[in-house]
Amino acid sequence: MQERYLGDSHDFLKYAVLKALHAGLGGPVGLNWYLTHPETVDPCGNGDGEKRHHLTQPVWRNCDPDLLAGMAAFSDPSGRTLARFEASDILPADTRYMSDPVPTDRDARADWHRRALDLLAPCTAVFLDPDNGFEVRSMTRKRSPKYALFEEVHAYRARGQAVVTIQFAPRRPLADVAREMLARHSTAFPEDRGLAMLRGRSAPNILLQLAAPPARQNALREALDALVHRLPGKLEWIAA
Repeated sequence: MQERYLGDSHDFLKYAVLKALHAGLGGPVGLNWYLTHPETVDPCGNGDGEKRHHLTQPVWRNCDPDLLAGMAAFSDPSGRTLARFEASDILPADTRYMSDPVPTDRDARADWHRRALDLLAPCTAVFLDPDNGFEVRSMTRKRSPKYALFEEVHAYRARGQAVVTIQFAPRRPLADVAREMLARHSTAFPEDRGLAMLRGRSAPNILLQLAAPPARQNALREALDALVHRLPGKLEWIAA
């Protein structure tokens, strides 16, 4: 996540998911921003973060007009700060945030992850928001903060929390990526094999990987299924 992205179309999906999790699982919910700074992880002149078509398309307004109205405040790039967002009422008041930037150094990152686990320990569900998605073999040390490590995702799941992790569509067929993600996750957590994945149709497309202990899986499905029905054509299930 980078502050310049605040309020874009992918953010609408992220916040709508968090609100659905809060309603379906109870609070608090947590958001680990996986904050990065573009000058340290991206090429110069990268213009990401300006896809805001949700502000003019009725399907988004029909889903959650209050959410849409709150996000409009971040149309101006000068106002896009995490501090301003976290002080807003866009998400439930008891939402917890991990706002520290992701380090590049391995030991520093391990410490960052431990602090995130401590901060988000009371949460029923946690949303992980890396710039790109899950780690890949080709990632460099400089660009590693743009990825969530599988061991980080598993740490939340292993202690009983529901987890949603964002994955932006790479330059490969999305169905292939989804199958690979589901297979790798189900190997680590056999109890999650019945959990489907969500696809967000908002250029570029995103995948939302779900993880949860068995006692919370039905509630997780029901909460997110209600959201799918409020966003026809924008959010859909991909079967496990």
